Amino acid sequence: MKIISCIKPVPDPASRLIINEQKTWIKDQDLTFVASEADNYALEEALRLKEKHGGEVVVISMGGEEAARVLRSGLAMGADRAIHLLDPKFKGADEFAAAATLAEAIRKDGGADLVLAGVQSDDLGTGMTGTMMAEFLGCSHASVVVGVEANPEGKSLKARRELEGGINEVVELQLPAVLTIQFGINQPRYASLKGIMAAKKKELKVWSAADLGLSDDAVARNGTSPRGMVFMFILALKICRVRTRRSPCFSYSTQPAIRGFRKATASRGAKSIPCVVWPIKTRNGFSFSIILLSTST
Repeated sequence: MKIISCIKPVPDPASRLIINEQKTWIKDQDLTFVASEADNYALEEALRLKEKHGGEVVVISMGGEEAARVLRSGLAMGADRAIHLLDPKFKGADEFAAAATLAEAIRKDGGADLVLAGVQSDDLGTGMTGTMMAEFLGCSHASVVVGVEANPEGKSLKARRELEGGINEVVELQLPAVLTIQFGINQPRYASLKGIMAAKKKELKVWSAADLGLSDDAVARNGTSPRGMVFMFILALKICRVRTRRSPCFSYSTQPAIRGFRKATASRGAKSIPCVVWPIKTRNGFSFSIILLSTST
């Protein structure tokens, strides 16, 4: 069973953060970087699945020396090899560009039975990269996972997802799959001295955008390239009192809003409008739905 675990380097929470002159981000030149906490849980889960079912664990990260540092830490924890995506073009990539780049690297490495990532990063916390990566790879996926039971022989797994109000949902997915792992699913191990020494001899590949065959548009910074631009529009729909256990339905009244958004984005040259719908039910009985519309030109 081949498992790829994604790791994002983030500033150490103990660091003193200073806003840069452009007021767009923090000064990161002198910061200490560590692996995002949720990604540590994902790596630990990958290592436990490997210990149970065999195979290999590959860690992958984008960035400069800070990414190399967290990859070496992952190798010391027990990963078998690492992939470092290193290119100045990757700096400042948004979630869309990061997911596309990671997916292309995973394909170049021969794919994987299972890809794991943290549910969200410690710095931006958008929680979108893992699910976007699943779409790029054409894999089934589950988010906010708090339990995994893999069946490599049957090419499937059962994932237990955390919902609101302490409710868990169990879903069965076909492999290959992408999971985003929730905080607290396990207790991440510490790297042993033996593991640290062994990490120095493990394979660490370094790939650039050119190695992946990616154009400048595909790795545009902050989604500013016309081809990499993602328009997102969130509609809160039909807030109503629900007296039954049925999921909320969508009334025709939402259609004019969706049609209006399609018309607006079409004027920007949009080619398609993927639509993701989240029905949400609160503990006090209210229910509403969120529609995320995204276009890529």
